Formats: sequence, structure tokens, C-alpha cells
Amino acid sequence: PEGHEDSAAWDRFRVFHRAQLGELCAYDPDILWFDGAWERTPEQWHMAEVAQFLADRAPKAVLNGRMGGYGDFATQEQALLATPPAGPWELCVTVNDSWGYKAHDSNFKSVRQLVQLFVEVFAGGGNLLLDVGPKEDGTIPEESASRLRELGAWIRRNEEAVYDTERGLGFGYFDGPTALSRDRKTLYLYLFGLPQEFVVIKGLTTPVARARVVGTGTSLDHQRVGGLHKAAGWEYVFVDHTTHAADLDPYCTVIACDFDEPLEL
Repeated sequence: PEGHEDSAAWDRFRVFHRAQLGELCAYDPDILWFDGAWERTPEQWHMAEVAQFLADRAPKAVLNGRMGGYGDFATQEQALLATPPAGPWELCVTVNDSWGYKAHDSNFKSVRQLVQLFVEVFAGGGNLLLDVGPKEDGTIPEESASRLRELGAWIRRNEEAVYDTERGLGFGYFDGPTALSRDRKTLYLYLFGLPQEFVVIKGLTTPVARARVVGTGTSLDHQRVGGLHKAAGWEYVFVDHTTHAADLDPYCTVIACDFDEPLEL
């Protein structure tokens, strides 16, 4: 009857589920991505046993955050939080509104929206899982493919400010996303709109040594205000769109601020 829990059937399903996981582990996976964590409790899944089973058979695999507390990274879906999670995390989001292919779904995100979403995620220390639903013949719809090509082209133009970077400064230091090189000697500023003469970075103890446009290499003037002795000052980086029009990216311009020493705040 409806609402009746058949514990024997559930136990049979758990045996089947464990066997399926064992089959997947034979392929030495890098990631195992679980879904539907809200439908059963960790105790019903015997999730501690599942996690140990996977650790024994796929020790290299990382697990997403839908395992009742046993995953390796948080998994957000279709929602970018104002404050990124503290640890490793991922945002899974669709190019339009659908996970699978739907011919009537024409509500595609623009290239500008996808670039901004991508930047917001990796600058917040996360990974973007961008979903595309293939058609019944396995091809990617051109509406999706063209957007992926444009996103890829932006990445190629600005790859220095994408790869080998880590979580940026957080709120309050700059009016927009930021990211840091792993040695903390370069700070990347991401500008989604046209700058008005200059942009401002606050709270830096370490002075900016050089400023430049990523992708073109054009040097930019900069000026430090305040910050006497060890006090944090304001850094003005001048990038007037009337004089640097050729350096401005149509989707997101990236400015690199280089330091002679690792950045301190």
C-alpha cells in the first residue's frame, strides 16, 4: 500500500546498489558523483559502510557532497551563494533551464552571463560544472556549442587569470571578484563593466609594484594612497575606457596587480 516501507525490498536494493558501485570502481574513477541525498537518511543507506567500501576500492576518487556528510566537496545546484562555502565546493548549473535536452527550452544564458558565472565560481574557490543536454543523436545543440566556444575563447585570452589561481580576497577589498596566484604575488581583478577612469583595491598592506591588462600585457598606471608604515592603503589602478578601449574585453576584462612580495592584507 502507499506509504508502506518494504524493508526487505530496500535491503535488496542496497545490495544491488553496492554491486553497481563495485562495478564502477573497477574503472579506477577520479570522481564519483552522487545525487538524491534528500530521499533517504545516511543511516538507511548505511553510508559509513558505503564510504569505506569506496575508500577501499577507489582510493583516488573524490566524492561529491551528497553522501550524508561523507563527501569531499560541497555540491550546490543552480544557486550561487553570496558567500562561497569555506572548503572545496562545486556549482552545477545548466546552460539553459534543463539538465537534459528539451527542444522547447530556448532560455539559454548569454555568453556574458556564463563568463560572469564562471568567474564568480572559480574566484570564490569553486569548480563550475556546466551542463549541456545532448540531442537524441548525441550531438550538442548549436545554441549550447556556440556559447561553450565563446566561453573557451575568453578562457584562452585570460588563461593566466584562470589556471593556477586560488580563492580571492572576498567581500570589501574590491568591487567585484578577485583571485590570487598560488604564490600570492599576483592579484587578479575581474571587471564585468566598463571602468570609470580607475578601479580601487582596499586593505592591502603590500604595495602594488606593477599593474597590467591580462591578455594584452598593456601596463597601467597605479597610485597608492595612505598606508603609511604598515597600515593598509588604497590602491588606485587607472584604466579609463576612453584611453584603453582596445584592451577591454567584451565580456570581462582582467587586470593583474603584481607584487614584489607575497600579498598581505
